[in-house]
Amino acid sequence: SNTMTIMFVLLLLVSFALYSRAQSSDENYALRALFNDTDGFNWRNNLNWFNPTVPPCNFFGILCSAQQHIIGLHLDSNNLRGTLPRELSLLSYLVTLNLSSNALSGTMPVWPNVGSALSQVRMLNVDGPLDMKAFLVNPHHSVTIIDFTNSSIVGWINGSLCTSFPNLNELKVSQNIGLGGVIPSCLDELDLLREINLLDTSITSTIPRALCSLPQLLSLRLGSHSQLSSISGVLPSCLNSLSELITLHIQHTQLVGVLPLDFLSGMQNLFNINIQNNIDLTGTLPASLFDLPNLQTLLLEGNDFYGALPDQWNLPSLMHIVLKSNRLDGPLPSNIGSIDQILLFDFSFNLFTGSIPIQLFELPYVETFNLGNNDLAGYLPDMTGMQNMIQFSISYNRLTGPLPLS
Repeated sequence: SNTMTIMFVLLLLVSFALYSRAQSSDENYALRALFNDTDGFNWRNNLNWFNPTVPPCNFFGILCSAQQHIIGLHLDSNNLRGTLPRELSLLSYLVTLNLSSNALSGTMPVWPNVGSALSQVRMLNVDGPLDMKAFLVNPHHSVTIIDFTNSSIVGWINGSLCTSFPNLNELKVSQNIGLGGVIPSCLDELDLLREINLLDTSITSTIPRALCSLPQLLSLRLGSHSQLSSISGVLPSCLNSLSELITLHIQHTQLVGVLPLDFLSGMQNLFNINIQNNIDLTGTLPASLFDLPNLQTLLLEGNDFYGALPDQWNLPSLMHIVLKSNRLDGPLPSNIGSIDQILLFDFSFNLFTGSIPIQLFELPYVETFNLGNNDLAGYLPDMTGMQNMIQFSISYNRLTGPLPLS
């Protein structure tokens, strides 16, 4: 009985040793393939990669578990050139794959044995003109972070995203003009999503109401930094339901219509609003937009908003406000001057009338102040309170009288 027990234990130990050796051999094979296929001798740092006496866990860019399995491959900005080998699927314990800021090309491998190969990868960050079409429609259930920012990838996003990446937390694919498709209407199935960044892509889409059903969403960025994007339609009024949202960027889109009367009402966590250069976004600015106590940045330049600003503002944390290049008119609210944290103030190229409230010249920290190209009249008051001023413009108005000595 004891002899049988000892033999059984020995058999288990031998089996485990053989399995571990096989795993180690597979991992070595995968690393050799990666080194050979991406011009490893010309990497920026290839420390120990071609030294047969050094274990892989001591290679540059390799992170291993306590059991000496490779769990992280971090070779970003390392001059990798070439294609990614299918042998990467042998890294079955891999959790993080970061190959960003390189010059990879070809097709992103699709690994058939998803049940084991790369089934633990949670963060995926690659770079280069990689064809992602097949990869994005195949299941990768473990992936929680996709970061292809400024990667020159080619492919498209559609409804298969929701079934291929059901546990996704972050979708960051900005600055990839070769990435097309639509914003999937199934996004409400990805209830773990915290960040969506689709800026500077070729995605042609309206904004689906499914976006409003993401309870953990913190950041939403749509459109383009500089060129007209193909995001169109209207802004869903249900965006108010994104109660955790911190950042909202909607830039250079083809959105039309007006902002809902209660736009972003009650969104106490909002920190940054950037709704700029949407030339068909029109109407008056709702009072709810000026009742966000934690908001620090409000950028509304280059739209077609018109009408007077609300009289009452509750923006005690505001530091940057730009309403430039709209058709806003009427008097400037005097209580803006009570927001003493403001650093950037730009209301230029509008139709504001009346005198400039004296309170605006008491902003103690403002560095940039621009009321140029309006229809303001009256005298300039003393400006000694504006001690940090760097740029100041009130040109092209109907102001009269002498310049203040200050």
